[in-house]
Amino acid sequence: MEMDKQAILEEKKEEAIESLKEYLPNLENGLIYILNQFHSKDYAGANKTIIEALEGIKWVLDIMIVTNPQDLDAENINDILNAFIDAMENDDKETIVDIIEYELIDLVKEWNNIIS
Repeated sequence: MEMDKQAILEEKKEEAIESLKEYLPNLENGLIYILNQFHSKDYAGANKTIIEALEGIKWVLDIMIVTNPQDLDAENINDILNAFIDAMENDDKETIVDIIEYELIDLVKEWNNIIS
């Protein structure tokens, strides 16, 4: 019975990783789309899309905490997200763009490499 549970858990873990493999390129493209919205001064659209991207990042982290906890640099992720939240609260568009372009996209690429 215990082996069945272990096999089921392993199967669920593999399914979650496959879902991540499909989703992470979409998340990266979504972040690039947000950058384009900022560059074209579509701030309302960018803010709406940012919320969706943050929900996606949370979903990715929820899965990776279970599947690859040893590969997550929690302190770095926390620092990036806190800086991002501060920039959002202060409506600091330049910092928001910089964090997306130089931190979040790289983080998503790193996660993609981890699970590939």
